[in-house]
Amino acid sequence: MADTPVPHSFECTVDVDDVEEYNDITMVALSATTFLADTLGAELEISIDSVHWEYIGRRFNLYAYPLRIGDEAIGELRVVESGGYVVNVTGALEASISSKISNKVSEKLQIEKLAKKGNTVDTVFLEPRDSETAPGQVTIPRFIVYAAEGIPEISISDWRLRISGEVSFPKTLSYEELVRHSRLLSEYEFHCVTGWSTGGHQWRGVPLSELLGEVGVASSAKWLAARNPWGYASIVPLSIATEEGVVITHIDDKPLAKEHGFPARLFFPSLYGWKAAKWITEIILLSKYEDGFWESLAYHERGLVSAEERFKIRNPAIASARKLVGEPRRLPPERKGMRP
Repeated sequence: MADTPVPHSFECTVDVDDVEEYNDITMVALSATTFLADTLGAELEISIDSVHWEYIGRRFNLYAYPLRIGDEAIGELRVVESGGYVVNVTGALEASISSKISNKVSEKLQIEKLAKKGNTVDTVFLEPRDSETAPGQVTIPRFIVYAAEGIPEISISDWRLRISGEVSFPKTLSYEELVRHSRLLSEYEFHCVTGWSTGGHQWRGVPLSELLGEVGVASSAKWLAARNPWGYASIVPLSIATEEGVVITHIDDKPLAKEHGFPARLFFPSLYGWKAAKWITEIILLSKYEDGFWESLAYHERGLVSAEERFKIRNPAIASARKLVGEPRRLPPERKGMRP
């Protein structure tokens, strides 16, 4: 789909539901690293002492371990835990490692076992909660700005938005054409996967349903992906894109600020904000799912706020329940039992 900054991703199905202390997490990470090393024919190691930890949405413990070959950093291994269950193990290898390891590297390394061979869990959508508020979120007065690839300078005269993929009539729009078709929308809250939300903003843009109605969407199309020229990509189910998706041009009666994605970004009110790709130049309809930037780093394929789909589900127990299980708690690396 795109030359994302994380070209070689891998995942593990994990049947682990007895995490009591941080040392249990390190055991999972070490097991995954050993399996990955055997798969690739490379002497991989993780930097346990350099683990980065976040507690996200008052539910998920996210641990990111640098991956190394010798003294050289070549990627990252991530373990996500909630309520005593390992939700997934995933990560990415840098493009430069292709010449350093065996030819078993591919664009998608699916590691099908960690604790139980053949017990593979694919895409799992959780059941939404019946709640008037977004679970695990805290309301703040204004946006926090993130930019995985930095904030770019864009020439509006050169900028174009192209719609292609599983369509009959690919279409390209200029900024002027997009703005001419934009309209005021309802006030929606914006929910960041890290746990903050902000509301009371007036959005203006063009519904994706209108744009897609002009390109002849093929029956084979199931997913909508967006990308910008610098490698960032996100992906959402086509059903959600057509129901509520918008290409945003203005917020609060002003053109998008540069840091918010000028000249255009996506927005899906029911999904977490990483799906709302900024500075987009391509909308691509796909017949099959492909990871975008954050999806390759453990984040969920759909990202539904009401279901707390922050991270991919690769644990059979959670997949079977179709909901998050266990009692969440903070589990930082500094806890007793940390591996030295």
